Formats: sequence, C-alpha cells, structure tokens
Amino acid sequence: MMENKFVVAVIVPNHFGVLYRLAGLFSKKCYNIESIAAGVTENPKYTRITIQVTGDKYVKDQVVNQLKKMHDVEEITVLDDATSIMREHLIIKFGIDNDKQQILKLISKYSGRILYFDEYSITAEFTIDKNSNDLLSTEARQYNLLESCRSGLISLANSYDNLLIVKDENN
Repeated sequence: MMENKFVVAVIVPNHFGVLYRLAGLFSKKCYNIESIAAGVTENPKYTRITIQVTGDKYVKDQVVNQLKKMHDVEEITVLDDATSIMREHLIIKFGIDNDKQQILKLISKYSGRILYFDEYSITAEFTIDKNSNDLLSTEARQYNLLESCRSGLISLANSYDNLLIVKDENN
C-alpha cells in the first residue's frame, strides 16, 4: 500500500528552540515526518522550514490546524507537486573498482556533478526531485557505494501569487 505524503512549508522566527518546539508538536501528535529541511530566508529574521509528512487528508488538515495554533508560526502553506518545484540534494561517494566508467555514466545520467576524484573514490552531488533520487539511490547500490548523504525536501511554489513571506514593516 502506498502511503500518502504531503508537504508543508512554514515561516518561523530565526530563534533557538523553534525547530525543537515544531518537531515536538509532530512527536506529541504521532505524525510521521518523512523529511525536514530548515534554512534562513531572504530576511535573516526568519527561517523557512519545509516538512514532508506521511498521512491522509485528515492528518494533513490536523497538521495545518495545529501549526496555525503555534505562536512561532508566522506563515504556512501546503505545497503540491503540480504547482511547486520540489528538490532534494544527494551526495554519494563511490569506491573505484572495475566499474569506473559505469559510475561516470550514472553520474551523467542524473546530471550529477563530481566534487572529488582520486584513485580510490569518486564523490558526486545531485540536486533532483525525490523520485529521481529514489531511483538513483537504488541504481547506485549496484556499484561500490561507500556512503551517501541526502537532504530533506526543499520546495517553492511556482507562482508569484503564492509567495510564502512575512511582511515585516521594519525591513
């Protein structure tokens, strides 16, 4: 059975403890966070947190309602694949053996960029959608994959009309 997933983006003050309180809400309510990414926005007073959550429409409605109640949440939106750009970042280190050319083909196939190369290993980065990252991760296991690191999902809505910003009169 395929689990439903949805993406919520929130703007919060750039203060210590905010991410802890936000994650605590998910833990307390038993909502599963599939991925989470946080970073300072164009206004350094605020942080944008993108959260991919597992759940149906009921869970989505509950998550949105609970987040709206949080004092720290300035803005919130639910993002979807059809109207948003969603990406993950993946870094993979391959051990070089007889498959060096195949590894290079795999890196090229997924528009990767080589970050480090020596006689023992190749380290490459990829910034692609989640489904492509899943496929890449599966294919990479066919080769001498030494280690990998994957970011949380990040996303922006396509439209200018759907900006997620805080209007700060002091800025």
